[in-house]
Amino acid sequence: MLLCVDIGNTNIVFALSDGEKIISKRRISTRIEMTSDELEMILLFFFKNKKQISDVIFSSVVPPLNPILKEAIFRYTGKFPTLVSPEMNLGIDILYEEIEKLGLDRIVNVVGAYYKYKKGAIIIDFGTATTFDYISSDGKYLGGAISPGLKICADALYEKAYQLPKIQIFQVPKNVIAKKTETSISAGLILGYASLVDGMIEKIRQEADDKDAITIATGGLSHVMKEACKYIDIIDDDLTIYGLITIHRLNKK
Repeated sequence: MLLCVDIGNTNIVFALSDGEKIISKRRISTRIEMTSDELEMILLFFFKNKKQISDVIFSSVVPPLNPILKEAIFRYTGKFPTLVSPEMNLGIDILYEEIEKLGLDRIVNVVGAYYKYKKGAIIIDFGTATTFDYISSDGKYLGGAISPGLKICADALYEKAYQLPKIQIFQVPKNVIAKKTETSISAGLILGYASLVDGMIEKIRQEADDKDAITIATGGLSHVMKEACKYIDIIDDDLTIYGLITIHRLNKK
C-alpha cells in the first residue's frame, strides 16, 4: 500500500491507499518544532502494521519539516519517501513562469483535478491561504492566484480591532444586514469572502476563455464556503491525496 503525506501550514494529513482507494486518513496539527521521534510515534499509532506500507510519497509547503518527516518515515518503514517536485512526470504541462516557487500543494491539486475529472477546472483550496488554480481540458496548467485565508482575515480583524470579538467560522449567516456585532462580523467575513471567491471564479473563467470550467473546492473551510458561494460545483476533501496517488503512479518504476 501507498502512504501519502501532505504537509500543510495548518495540518499534516496522512493517508494509506490501495490503488486509488483510500483505506484510512488521519490529520494532525502542523508544528514547526516537531521532532522525528514524535512523527515516528504518530506513524506507529496511526498505522500499526508497517509491513503493509510499500511506498511513501509526500508534498510539503513547510520545508523545515521535510528532513524530519523523511527521517521518521525511514526509521519506521525502512522506505525512502519521495518528495513531489516539478521535475517529476506530472502528466500535465505547467506554464507557470517561476516553477521553482510554485507551491507543491498547488501542483498536486491540479494533477488530481485533471486526472479525476477530465475537464477544464478551477481548483480552490481553502487553507491557511486560499489558492485559485486553473487547468485546461487538455492538461495545461496556466497558473492562478493566492489570497489570505478566511481564518487569517478573522484573526487579523480580532487582533487589530480592539472592540471586536473573535468569532468561530462554522455557519453561514442568513443576512448580510446584521443586527448584532457577532453576526455583523460573520456576515462581513463569510459573505464578503464568498463574494471574493465568486468574483475570482468569474474572472478566471473569462480570462481562460472557459465558461464551462468546473469549480472544485477542497481544504478545511470548503464545506462552509460551498454553502455561501454561487459557483462552487464540487467539494473534494481527498483531492490532494488523489493527486499524490496519481503522481506516484505516473512515476512508479
